[in-house]
Amino acid sequence: MSIFIATLAYTSADWQVTSKIAVIAASLASGLLGYCYLRIVK
Repeated sequence: MSIFIATLAYTSADWQVTSKIAVIAASLASGLLGYCYLRIVK
């Protein structure tokens, strides 16, 4: 959903690509941090 909204928010192709990469990177970081947290707590 965030990637879809990012494509609607920016008209410049450069900004669209940057926002897509940022969303994917943030999702990956969130998943890795959550995994590490659950490994430590468990």
